[in-house]
Amino acid sequence: PDVKDNYTYPAPSLNAVPDPAANLRPDIAIVDFAMPKMDGAETTRRIRSESPDTRVILLTTYSSPDDISRALKAGAAGVLFKTAANDTLTDMIRRVTAGETVLPQEKEVP
Repeated sequence: PDVKDNYTYPAPSLNAVPDPAANLRPDIAIVDFAMPKMDGAETTRRIRSESPDTRVILLTTYSSPDDISRALKAGAAGVLFKTAANDTLTDMIRRVTAGETVLPQEKEVP
């Protein structure tokens, strides 16, 4: 199936939603890397522990190689800079849904 806007659950942090991945079991979770109380890597780890089939894409303005490494170790399927075009996000959703791990290209790094 193609990408559709089926469901959105905006939350300021993972703590704002009681067991979101456990309750919703989303195919894709799009998570901001810099959130209050818990960063994107820890949020990814928690989502994946509750819902192992959920593919997580982290959005960031800038992440160091160490941040990206932590995100991947936590189970992220992709990292995307917030400056990317909308069609880049759509393409990434398709690719991670197909099982790929997608990282920013060197030219995309701010």
